[in-house]
Amino acid sequence: MPKCLVSHYTEPATGRLVYVCREGLNATKLSIKATRCWRHNCPGIRELPKPVPPTTPICNYLNCNKPVRLSQNLRNTKYCSQQCKSRESSRVYRMKKKDASLQLR
Repeated sequence: MPKCLVSHYTEPATGRLVYVCREGLNATKLSIKATRCWRHNCPGIRELPKPVPPTTPICNYLNCNKPVRLSQNLRNTKYCSQQCKSRESSRVYRMKKKDASLQLR
């Protein structure tokens, strides 16, 4: 017998994560530990993986631990500011120059 599809829901009042069974006319909230739905003739819960909260990436500059700036124009940004981006570019350039000078010897 197929299981009913449930989704995760965070209650705004308590901040608790619960399942929501959409079987029938009204949605039913269930505890996250529940294995069976309380609705009459509901076949049970098909478990979904719990949602993972999104993490904010950290700036790629070596000496910086600030979060990356998030904006519409810069979707794939790696740095928290233009200053960190410039510093990292300079650092990488110096490292390449140093490696090249060591290989010539």
